[in-house]
Amino acid sequence: MGNAGLLEIRRIKAALARIAAGDYGICAKCGQDITSERLDVLPDTPFCRNCAE
Repeated sequence: MGNAGLLEIRRIKAALARIAAGDYGICAKCGQDITSERLDVLPDTPFCRNCAE
């Protein structure tokens, strides 16, 4: 498996950990909700649109 695949697995595991902790859908940087539209496109993202820029 290449680096890209390993990075994707890490992002997915981190998202699953946020789900278990009850933090999924909350920006890790600013604490605001991540929009459902963004999560539909990038379900493993830890950041809202503003903080990802």
